[in-house]
Amino acid sequence: MKQQGQPKWKDDYMAYLGMIEKEPTLASLTELTTAHLNRIPFENISTFLQFQEYHLNDYLPQDTERFVDGLYKKISVGHVMC
Repeated sequence: MKQQGQPKWKDDYMAYLGMIEKEPTLASLTELTTAHLNRIPFENISTFLQFQEYHLNDYLPQDTERFVDGLYKKISVGHVMC
């Protein structure tokens, strides 16, 4: 169920999880969540590693492309983005 106009990061994220796009159901959400939890460990050290950047700018830019790119480079993993 490929949708037109979806951002590239979504395809990258799904590929990283080893998932294919499916109909949005509770079962597919459960599968996606499980894949995320199994593939991307929670950690908060990346927040500390970006401490200087945060204080230089008074904020830490949070965008989805940066997050997904960080998955591959092991810069950021399962921390919460607000």
